Amino acid sequence: MMKSIVNVGFQAIIKLLFSVVSLKIVAYYAGPSGMAVVGQLQSFLQMAGAGASAMSSTGVVKLITEGRVAEDNVVKSSFILLLSYTFFVFIVFFVSASFLSDFFMGGLWREALIIIPLAAFFLGVNSLFVSYYNGRQDYRRYLFYSVLLSL
Repeated sequence: MMKSIVNVGFQAIIKLLFSVVSLKIVAYYAGPSGMAVVGQLQSFLQMAGAGASAMSSTGVVKLITEGRVAEDNVVKSSFILLLSYTFFVFIVFFVSASFLSDFFMGGLWREALIIIPLAAFFLGVNSLFVSYYNGRQDYRRYLFYSVLLSL
């Protein structure tokens, strides 16, 4: 029990350090107005990423832990749901990117908005790895992928 508590604490410290360092680097190069745009892009990515992670989090952990369903079927189903969700979000962002870019960011970030579904897909895949290893109770790999997700 203590080992898992130490691992979670270590994971939280690593995530905090990565987020502080990355924000300082972006703030240095982007400046105050660039940080506002980065914040808006981050909000769009968090919305898209939340849906992508929902496809592969709690259900995957539960089904793999119980062992009633084959692990490869759980992973394949979750991956197909993730692909479907990402395709849907891509279509929505592709159709509305000009409007969203004009309304929220002054019209300069249309291409960045179109790339967000791709980033959400990779966040979802990483969340799938985290959920898979959490369900198998392989906490070393779980820690690795969880820290990788924070980058």
